[in-house]
Amino acid sequence: METITKVLNGLPIIKPSKDPAVALVVGFLFGGVGLGIYLKSFVDFLAPIVALFVLLFVGMGAQVESLSFIGGALFAAAYGYLRVQNSNERLTVSAAHPAGHADTTALAG
Repeated sequence: METITKVLNGLPIIKPSKDPAVALVVGFLFGGVGLGIYLKSFVDFLAPIVALFVLLFVGMGAQVESLSFIGGALFAAAYGYLRVQNSNERLTVSAAHPAGHADTTALAG
């Protein structure tokens, strides 16, 4: 989980704050396209789509294409939820420490 937090901390903060539950549902139903529109971010559009292609190639090797699609939907849902939750936490910390002096290293632990 620490690695995921480090990766998410490297992404820009989403302003204004969003609802993680909505991001989960949007990610599951619409994948990266929905997340990209909801979060207004190209990175959040691209990450789940790339993951879906990777899962499709892995699934084709195992002859389970439908599992790859479901896996992609689940990944997009989890990514959306974790991404928004992380961004909201960092937004709260940055609001508590104005002028860009927010200590986001506390979120890694």
